[in-house]
Amino acid sequence: MKIIYIIFFFIACFSIYGQEIEKDKIYFVSKDITKGTFQIEVLNEKNRNINLTSELYEIVEKNRHETDFVYIKINENSRLKIYPRNLITSKLKEELDLYSIVTEFKN
Repeated sequence: MKIIYIIFFFIACFSIYGQEIEKDKIYFVSKDITKGTFQIEVLNEKNRNINLTSELYEIVEKNRHETDFVYIKINENSRLKIYPRNLITSKLKEELDLYSIVTEFKN
């Protein structure tokens, strides 16, 4: 009888664990797919030293909106500008520079 309780306990734990992972959704984002779909806006040229990590690409895809631009602050001198899905085209991906130098952050 104890074995049945132990088995039931393990099944319940793994079921709950699986549900938690499902809620957060794990993203495996390819750099090639995400490239050209966002920009890093910086206040001046010397702030162009943002590390392009896999976490950054995941942040871009997790926060992308269907029709609206999304802005995420990286630090006081730079932020991400994520393009909406409805504007992403192969032409945009070719022409969009990774960095954009701005005088101030609007929005």
